[in-house]
Amino acid sequence: MNTPSASDITELAGTARLRLTDQENLTIERHMGDIFTHFASLEHVDVQGLAANPYAAELETVVRPDDLEPSTGPLPRGRRIVEAASVHVDGMFRVPRILGMTGNAR
Repeated sequence: MNTPSASDITELAGTARLRLTDQENLTIERHMGDIFTHFASLEHVDVQGLAANPYAAELETVVRPDDLEPSTGPLPRGRRIVEAASVHVDGMFRVPRILGMTGNAR
């Protein structure tokens, strides 16, 4: 595995629209070299008998059934929610205009 050169780092930085100083370029080149050296050392790890697994740990679903339960909160249910709003028009909440939008706002 080849470590990236100074020109590789400069090209990658340019792609990300970053301007690196010569010192930053050297530092990143050294750090990337350390990372690539570590990756290369992983080639020597004995993985015989291990099944391929794309995840570090077994995945378990945490989705539960969506059961309907009675409301215990302070908000009223149904039509009364709209009636409880400070301003409502035709059964809808009226909210402040945002982002300078224009149009048929009531």
